[in-house]
Amino acid sequence: MAKTPHDDLFEKSSMTFGEHLEELRVCLFRSVIGIAVSCLIGFIFANSVVRFFQSPLERAMENYYLATALADFPHLYGEATYEVKQMILNEKQIPEATQIDAGKLAQALQVTYPEQFGGIDISPYWYTLGDFIEGGPREFSRLLLMGKEEAETPRGRCWQLLTEDERQAVESLNSALSGATEPLTKEQQTAVLRVLNSLGGNRELHQSPEFAALTGSDAGLAQTFAARVAQLFGQEPPKTSDTVGSIRTQLEEKFDAQQSRRLNKLLLARVFPSALRTARVNVLPVFAWRPVKIKFQSLSAEEPFMIWMKAGFITGLVLASPYVLYQIWNFVAAGLYPHEKNYVFLYLPISVALFFGGASLAFAFVFDPVLNFLFTFNK
Repeated sequence: MAKTPHDDLFEKSSMTFGEHLEELRVCLFRSVIGIAVSCLIGFIFANSVVRFFQSPLERAMENYYLATALADFPHLYGEATYEVKQMILNEKQIPEATQIDAGKLAQALQVTYPEQFGGIDISPYWYTLGDFIEGGPREFSRLLLMGKEEAETPRGRCWQLLTEDERQAVESLNSALSGATEPLTKEQQTAVLRVLNSLGGNRELHQSPEFAALTGSDAGLAQTFAARVAQLFGQEPPKTSDTVGSIRTQLEEKFDAQQSRRLNKLLLARVFPSALRTARVNVLPVFAWRPVKIKFQSLSAEEPFMIWMKAGFITGLVLASPYVLYQIWNFVAAGLYPHEKNYVFLYLPISVALFFGGASLAFAFVFDPVLNFLFTFNK
């Protein structure tokens, strides 16, 4: 006949059920106090904890930026030489494409260092390679050579204003570029720019009758959709703009070499539209080296604060975990047999060692390759 269990589970215990509950309450209260104190300590070291755990992400982002810069360099700037590779990989510097206003740079140097740069003659309206559209140098030399056979035309006037050496340079350039598909050499680029800048600096160009009737690309823009909209709503139409006409008026009152070159540049863009861009700032395309800077962005105003709070709480829980486990052990150990306690004493240190060993292994050896792999998808 089966034995009927007693209703009192604590019959053979030295503590009553209420005393066990009181002991559990004390252990939980001590654990909460320990967690609270540890969290306060965690908030003190939260910034250091965040920096420590973001270091694998910083390394992965740095490797990504360097690898991307090395891969993109040939497409943007040409062949990556040994020096370029060393600059990127060893010095951790990456190139950044930019453009500078050559005229403003020259003016700043002349004003700041007049003794060293006072004699530099650089106009904001000089031609650079950026003034050509794709295939522009070939097209310009071809059209300019056609002016040799034309009379009383803008292209014919351009040919007449060239010196004998410049004419020979245009003819030899045309014969060299005819049917060629390779990029222009530095000497050919220099020859084209020299001819263009010679025309741009010649005041006879815009004073010639062939160019007198030419207007700028912005002349009469007021008689467009904007004017019709203003008329529809009973507003005053926008004023008509004509940059070329206004520059001509200024030059008639007082000659200015810079404005003369500016006027010629605007007019030449009208004569050679298939080779030259319209009005633009005289900029030089360059690339600057800058150190890799890893910056983390927050998606909301409270996100950095929440990260700091989480770091403090998690640090506090980690610091408090030994004390909390000790309190739990004090409560549980009273109900274990000696051989059951021996199992705990054997396996608990092994479990703790495996836990910290796995965490250290992941932080030291797993995070970096995994993050590097994930960042490859950003390409």
